[in-house]
Amino acid sequence: MDEKYVVTGGADGSLALQPYSEWIANFNRMRQGKPGPELRRNLRRMSRGSTIVEPDSQGRIAVNPEILGRVGITGKVTVVGMVSYMELWDPTTLEKVEASGEDPDAGFLDEFYR
Repeated sequence: MDEKYVVTGGADGSLALQPYSEWIANFNRMRQGKPGPELRRNLRRMSRGSTIVEPDSQGRIAVNPEILGRVGITGKVTVVGMVSYMELWDPTTLEKVEASGEDPDAGFLDEFYR
């Protein structure tokens, strides 16, 4: 198959794994922002911190340990599906992030499940 994915720094201390086509679409969408040094800096950071990965013959994706180490993943990985991408977490880090927040408010849940 011609499947490719991009792994890059995600939100809140995670890595994000996106289909390549989705990553390109998001990158190009962000390029439409207000031109200037801040936009270039953000795009450069996203680009420099991103790596293309491809599944092996069994559909597995290997992420370089150096990339995993950027967010403290040294052993087990927790994967959280986020519809168009996946978050890769160090389990302890995710537990801390989740413990510091509250459940989504009722208005968010009502809108999400409508």
